[in-house]
Amino acid sequence: MVRIRSKLVFTVLISAFLAVFWIANVVPASAVCPSGTHNVKFTGGQQNVSSVQGVSALLTSYNPSPVYEVTSFWVMLHKNGSLNDYGQVGWIKFPSYQNEYVYCEFNIGGAWARLFYNQQNNNWQVDQPSTIPASIEGYFVTYTPGQLTVQYDNGYQLPFYCPWVPDNVEVYGETQNYGAANAGDHMPGDSVNKVLANTIMKKVNGSWSWASLAMIKQGWGNYDTSGATHGFYIWDTRNCN
Repeated sequence: MVRIRSKLVFTVLISAFLAVFWIANVVPASAVCPSGTHNVKFTGGQQNVSSVQGVSALLTSYNPSPVYEVTSFWVMLHKNGSLNDYGQVGWIKFPSYQNEYVYCEFNIGGAWARLFYNQQNNNWQVDQPSTIPASIEGYFVTYTPGQLTVQYDNGYQLPFYCPWVPDNVEVYGETQNYGAANAGDHMPGDSVNKVLANTIMKKVNGSWSWASLAMIKQGWGNYDTSGATHGFYIWDTRNCN
């Protein structure tokens, strides 16, 4: 398969950034927070982009705790106005996991699939979490007519059938369990170890350029765009573990 074009440019950006930045994979230590109820919350940003062909970002890893349903951090191509048409790649943690793992997810009209990246074998597999993400790494989703492709770092580009046309790029931290004060899933990041989405780019007409995201925060999440290179920091505002 053809490699993502302009990957050399993005690799240079990654190399320059890694030379000055590194975040350890950490778990926040603090008070115990009980479970809430099923309620999806997002912190991050999105942009509507006609004829979009790709989205990419450097994402830092983080091991959130507690997780009662799911906590994740991802980049996505999406059909605006639809809840069921998207393709995303990032990292995810479920309550049964001790760590976060690299994953992708596709939803085509309500029929969805989730796969996990196996870096040792350089492939994607169903229901077998394998690869703990690097402290900071590149994540990519690209589109050609009829096909979405996801990629982690320089790994295998996984294609997936896509009958719809994306017109929206998203980069979000997500939780699915929320409650009263100090209850529910932990959003990626904490006040000491904020999680970074950096060098966020979109692809249009075959060329990569900086994305311009409209930011939101929900639940206990917060964000800060200062200090990031075409990106943002997010974190959970609670002292919760």
